[in-house]
Amino acid sequence: MKLRIGATLAKSRANGPGTRFAVWFQGCSRACRGCANPELRPFEGGTGRSVGSLLAEMLAVPNLDGVTFSGGEPFDQPEALFALIRAIRTKSRLSVFVFSGYSYAELERRFRIGTRSDRPDAILCGPFRADFSPDYDHFLPSANQELRLLTDRFGTRDFDGLPVYEAVIQPDGSVFHSGILRRNR
Repeated sequence: MKLRIGATLAKSRANGPGTRFAVWFQGCSRACRGCANPELRPFEGGTGRSVGSLLAEMLAVPNLDGVTFSGGEPFDQPEALFALIRAIRTKSRLSVFVFSGYSYAELERRFRIGTRSDRPDAILCGPFRADFSPDYDHFLPSANQELRLLTDRFGTRDFDGLPVYEAVIQPDGSVFHSGILRRNR
């Protein structure tokens, strides 16, 4: 199974609880105004990856707590997303967290997300709305978004007070920016 990936970050602290392997999917049909990652909207671009090669890259990173999928829009590549979640669950004990611009009602209608055996452990869902104040203390880029816990892997307090932005110096000297820069409230 193939998927389009815009970027990966092996050890992120700004994309969910603990140390996480972050994956940004390439392509998004949502086009939220004020999107943090507009370069990931086009479905062209990025890199084609197999589920197996991406899983192997994740599992080679020591001391991870979980995996985070963002984008773009992970649910615009649902077959690959769910195949990757199944593979992670089969081969590891890593938690799975997904950022999505779809509302929970849309995800439930399209995928029955709340009852699937290959559901993520948690989802931050809903369209980003720049006109809604962020709630950084509760890990919400815009207050209209919703954190949904889909398994017992996390509690709501696991998302309280997390860093929402990081700058990581890469081996080639470039800087990888991840997360959301705080904006005025």
